[in-house]
Amino acid sequence: MTDESDPLLSGYARFRQDGWTQARAEYEALAAKGQKPHTLVVACSDSRADPALIFDAAPGQLFVVRNVANIVPPYQPDGGLHGVSAALEFGVRVLGVERIVVMGHALCGGVNAMINGAPDSCNDFVRPWVAQAEPVVRRATEGWMTMTSRSPANTPWCACRSTTCGPSRGLPSVKRWAILNSWACISASPTASCGACRRTACSRVWMRTLERAPPPFRLRHLPQ
Repeated sequence: MTDESDPLLSGYARFRQDGWTQARAEYEALAAKGQKPHTLVVACSDSRADPALIFDAAPGQLFVVRNVANIVPPYQPDGGLHGVSAALEFGVRVLGVERIVVMGHALCGGVNAMINGAPDSCNDFVRPWVAQAEPVVRRATEGWMTMTSRSPANTPWCACRSTTCGPSRGLPSVKRWAILNSWACISASPTASCGACRRTACSRVWMRTLERAPPPFRLRHLPQ
């Protein structure tokens, strides 16, 4: 395979020719002065949902940790290998980010695995990873069963008008519950509770800003 036919190498060549040339001073300043991102983003690894593109952020503005289904595991300082917790600790205590964002997205394979189970080929890591959110799925589905007589517009965690929320229009938004589960873990972590971070959970059409307060959260819509 030649460089021209390899999308990764050809993309790097375009960056060196165009992007690096135009923004070289900014990159060199970041190298010399260090990074000072204003926001830490916990996002899904899905290749279609890039936080830097979605928020139109320049290099040095976002500190991003990505994993399957944007899950934040519980706070467990037991000497184990906790990548998400390490990123939160570094972002808050070293970089001093002003805000933490948990970003979900539509058609998430990780959320689908929470509902329908992980593929048989992913038993080693994906299955136990998404299993962390099984209580969230149960709570969402059980809550839906008790709220079917209510109007969706008045049901707090019902599927919203947008097709981006939930596995289908007729089911509760498991994605929202998964994000709130991540928030529960962040809120319980001394790492994230220190400092003056604002904590935000966002999807494509909704954003919730938390300022050390329990639910209900103040709702702020993002542009569609």
